[in-house]
Amino acid sequence: MKNLLMFKILITLLFITIQIEPQNANANDVINHVMNILKCSQEDAVTFIGFIEDRVDKIQNNISKIASHNTNDSVKNMLIQNTVNDLFLGPSSWIQVSSLNRNSLRTYYINEYLKSLSKLSKNSYTKVELYFVRDYLTLGRIYPCEHEEYGNAFEFNVSMWQIFSAGPGDSISYEDATLKVLGFIFYKPNRSSHWNLRVKNIAVKETVSISDIEAEFGRSLLR
Repeated sequence: MKNLLMFKILITLLFITIQIEPQNANANDVINHVMNILKCSQEDAVTFIGFIEDRVDKIQNNISKIASHNTNDSVKNMLIQNTVNDLFLGPSSWIQVSSLNRNSLRTYYINEYLKSLSKLSKNSYTKVELYFVRDYLTLGRIYPCEHEEYGNAFEFNVSMWQIFSAGPGDSISYEDATLKVLGFIFYKPNRSSHWNLRVKNIAVKETVSISDIEAEFGRSLLR
């Protein structure tokens, strides 16, 4: 039932862009805007957003645990494997990282990035926090495509702000806010009746200081 609903919503969303301005956005704004665009019920709008947020939540939770000094190595390795295989499209997926200290972007295959992140608590920071801000969501146009391995598929981008803070002990020595563009693929494997939603890649649009983005939102974003 949910797979059928998601398919119908994606068809309706072809060539439509949903954008919520950050200074006015909250959860109800996002839901209402989806309802207006799709001409759907509140329940359907919540279900659609839920598909996306479920993936974002799981990625965020796994990344936080992988970076934490409280997670042992065996659990980190399991989380890395699960993240690559279950949440991303696979080892060929990539992610971009940036910081306020350098102008260039760095691009890593997802497995390489997660392994590097798992070592942060040993090599650099003992405390690392990464989380997405939920009340700013930009959903780009959805395009149908033919995937070599998966057959019929749809691709779309979702932009969300990610907060990163880290430091030794309980102190914070570095923090930033990065607008991340998550490239999703919604596909049905050949000879399967079930649709899947995975992340193909995560790109960086811009990185700013926490104070800059808080001024735009008009509130504190740090937990």
